[in-house]
Amino acid sequence: MLRSTVLEFGGRYSYKKTYKKILNPRTIKKATSREFQNTNCWSLYSLIDKIQKKYYYLLEMENKLNLYLDTSVISALFDERNPQRQQLTMEFFDKLNNFHIYISPVTLSELESTPDDDLREKLEETVMGHMVLPVTEEIKLLAMEYIKHSVIPEKYEEDAYHIAIAVINKMDYLLSWNFKHLVREKTRKIVEKVNMMNNLRMIDILTPAELL
Repeated sequence: MLRSTVLEFGGRYSYKKTYKKILNPRTIKKATSREFQNTNCWSLYSLIDKIQKKYYYLLEMENKLNLYLDTSVISALFDERNPQRQQLTMEFFDKLNNFHIYISPVTLSELESTPDDDLREKLEETVMGHMVLPVTEEIKLLAMEYIKHSVIPEKYEEDAYHIAIAVINKMDYLLSWNFKHLVREKTRKIVEKVNMMNNLRMIDILTPAELL
């Protein structure tokens, strides 16, 4: 059974504020006093160093790009029919630590429908640990808007959901190898038009190769 982590998007920003507060000298003094009372830690510098390292780690995390992956990116890792695309996808996955990676229940549902048991297991293992963005009512309505304006054919509504999820959650990029519906100029233009009508930001739809 694939276990997923549901992300409450934007929650991480509170940590930055928390650690700014902790780095305040008065707060450090109070925190240190509590640390001495509750533990056997006697090194003030060690405590401050731990706090600072955590703070700068969070700053670094916030500077990473937020990427939403559709199912085609994950499946390309194991698709030997297109060796060049497979190699480019593998090179992208080697650099995953440089980004915040997100998927969705739509992605998981498509992976679970893979008929080959061994391949399905590999695909599900690949996405283990990635943050899963929930499908909200706002996302459903936006996906329907994309279909209404012929961004995506109704028959392939999952692709409309991928775009809507990325847009509503303010992803920097939506990555896909789906040239038929997603990675094409027509889709970008109509999505931009629909988003402007709904006061939403634009989303860049790219292939993983474009981020290498």
